[in-house]
Amino acid sequence: MQVFAYKSYDETVTVNRSGEPGRPISIVMRPDTGGPVRVKGLKVQGASHVVVRGLTSTGGVQVSGSTGIELDRITVASQTDPVVIGAESVDVRLTRSNLLSPVRIEGGSRGTVLGRNQIRGGIAAADGVVPYKWAGAVHTTPAALQAATGQGSHDVLSANTWDVGPWDRSPNVDSGDPAAPGVLPTDYNGYPVVDSPLAPNTGQGGGFIDRGAHELQDEVRGVQLEIAQGWAPVGTAVQMKAVPDNNWPGTLTYRHDFGDVTAPVVTKSDTAEHVYRSPCACTVSVKAITAAGKEAYRQQSVKVTPAAPLATAFTAQPYLPSESDPNQLVKPLSVQVDARSAAAPWPIARMDVDYGDGAKDTAGNADPVQHAYKQPGTYKVTVTLTDVKGAVSTAERTVQVAYTPAGYVPVHPTRVLDTRTTGSPVQGRTATPWPTAASASGTATAAAPT
Repeated sequence: MQVFAYKSYDETVTVNRSGEPGRPISIVMRPDTGGPVRVKGLKVQGASHVVVRGLTSTGGVQVSGSTGIELDRITVASQTDPVVIGAESVDVRLTRSNLLSPVRIEGGSRGTVLGRNQIRGGIAAADGVVPYKWAGAVHTTPAALQAATGQGSHDVLSANTWDVGPWDRSPNVDSGDPAAPGVLPTDYNGYPVVDSPLAPNTGQGGGFIDRGAHELQDEVRGVQLEIAQGWAPVGTAVQMKAVPDNNWPGTLTYRHDFGDVTAPVVTKSDTAEHVYRSPCACTVSVKAITAAGKEAYRQQSVKVTPAAPLATAFTAQPYLPSESDPNQLVKPLSVQVDARSAAAPWPIARMDVDYGDGAKDTAGNADPVQHAYKQPGTYKVTVTLTDVKGAVSTAERTVQVAYTPAGYVPVHPTRVLDTRTTGSPVQGRTATPWPTAASASGTATAAAPT
């Protein structure tokens, strides 16, 4: 039987009925409640095969005379009411829980497992808060506990919270026993067990599970994308390379997507290669993913061209100022040569332009260039393109250069100089005060001519 909790109860919840092996009674918080489900207390008495998950108790938790009880993701918000695993209780598991109070395991209980919990409460003693109390005796160090009971030989105890934790070179990283009874495959946050390449595997049998509530995870802060052939013809192998910014090199999974109909490539390699079968302006992307599912993403455009020879084509048109740049200086008889319509299977490395009047131009790509002729007339313009593979292609065309019929190029009015000193706008058909020494003193005002 499964019961979903979806609101808070101002009372203690008592479970005194039993489930069956493989069919436990489960009390879990609904995922759509939008917040914790609070109860005044939780008691499991004389029950067996019960699972309680996701509840918050403001008055502690008590398990007594029960068998096969799983308490997972429990929050105890009280600092005075402990979690008590009572006598005659067998196989009780308390996991991935946040506890503001200590945990008391009473004599006579058997098979109790605590795993991946955050226990913030301590045991009060005359000289302060101490970590251990066994059969009524207080022990302040793991060595003292081990000497008295044989327990705690692998414990890590520190007075400072920054000495241990889920960070590189902490003594609890990669030092746990992966075969310990009741060990969990995920930590307090649900993250998986991972092997830190920066920490030695000192766990039992060379294991690398972390001790404590949290398993140290890689952090990926971003990823760059390098494309070896960002402009290439159909049939060329295009290679992408991911350059991640993360803590643990070599541990990420990559999802390479080449932006066409083919399926993305998911691999541990930071590089992937693809051959396009048809021309496209595709967007390639890479996603770098940690073992815990944290991601960084980057995309970039590639140009896949037809597999045809380089063929120069261009336009040569009069170049005039436009409304978007009315203040740009454009000399009369200017012409713009634009070779971007050329069929170029590979990127253009050089463009040579002969304007036909003795002037020449050279550019490192096929972007438009402008030239102002000194006289109207008919000129032969020649453009030669060279691509990165050394292929050369030349084209020429005739261009007519003349003044505009009106002799000028109209543009929208624009203010060149503002000589006003008052900062006030000029109103049409209205006299504007003319500043004089007298008016400045406030004794007289004159009107300026209109």
